Amino acid sequence: WRISGGSLLCTNATYDIRLGNVDNGSGTFELAGGMVYAIRFYKASNVSGTATVIFDGGLFKVYPSTYIDLLNSTMDAKVREGGAVIDTNGGNKNMGAVMEHDCLAAKDGGLTKKGNGKLLISATPTFTGDVKVEAGTLDMSGTSFALGADAVQPGELGVDGIVLDLGEQQFGRTQLVAGRKHLRPAEDLPVEAGAIATVDVSPSR
Repeated sequence: WRISGGSLLCTNATYDIRLGNVDNGSGTFELAGGMVYAIRFYKASNVSGTATVIFDGGLFKVYPSTYIDLLNSTMDAKVREGGAVIDTNGGNKNMGAVMEHDCLAAKDGGLTKKGNGKLLISATPTFTGDVKVEAGTLDMSGTSFALGADAVQPGELGVDGIVLDLGEQQFGRTQLVAGRKHLRPAEDLPVEAGAIATVDVSPSR
């Protein structure tokens, strides 16, 4: 599968996109543009097939369902120059697959979190691009993800309820960026009246 424009709509709470879901099978889905609207990508954990999703700039918008894992831990998630763009659409979801750097450039497109709801990254990623939270919560607190300078962008000023939870991380030179405002140690985060923008890095070092 490859989508580079337009939309692929799987608008049913029981229909997922299955890849390599048979013994010795193999399936790849490349999201290089456009939008996929589906509950999840799926491969059963008890089959020996391989399943790979390549994130390269297209939007993965999650269709509402009771399923939690967008990709499970037996699958591969590759991040290329266009980056992974995920809209949780009000749900609380988990990325169980390792999000791996997969391009010739030293810096890939990273991860952009869109939409209300929470995205939990439960496996330590190896992508090298920026992390941007435009809405909702991105929880990476259970990983040992290493951030480079200017890597974290918690969305635009005035967006209500943005949370980026990185847990106990060693930040080094990393700056937190909100809109065009670069935050340095002991510097305030300006927010428009009536809105809340929270970056939770506690306990920080």
